[in-house]
Amino acid sequence: MSRKDKLVETAKELMMINEQIKDLEKIKSSLNERMRIIFNHAKEEGSSTYREEGFEVCITTGFNYSLDKGKYKVMKGQINSVFNPVKEKVSYELDKTIIRDCEKYGDVADKIALSEVLKKTPKKLYVTVKKEDALEVVEVDFGRIAI
Repeated sequence: MSRKDKLVETAKELMMINEQIKDLEKIKSSLNERMRIIFNHAKEEGSSTYREEGFEVCITTGFNYSLDKGKYKVMKGQINSVFNPVKEKVSYELDKTIIRDCEKYGDVADKIALSEVLKKTPKKLYVTVKKEDALEVVEVDFGRIAI
């Protein structure tokens, strides 16, 4: 099998699997909601475990919250400090360009100092497949795998 044949076969398979994953996520979501209804589990935040018919079913419900930073900056003085859920914190951002430059051009002392404060681990592998005659972008997450 030629490299071209392998590429075409693998790209088509990735695209097919991605479609299956989308379909399965929809089915899973529907089945999860059906289980919530079967056990009459409230939509409020909470977790309950049910044991029935030889199954142990744990149902967890909750909410995701997001902050509109612009509105918060304007209104934070109007929110009672006791009930203000926002914790402002200092964050650190790593400049990967500088890290790579140090790895490539830095002297031994710089490399040792950086290795003491930074931990380097492989990212998840993401493969994007585009069919030239289609506009759809397909991304598949394989987690961390070594090749």
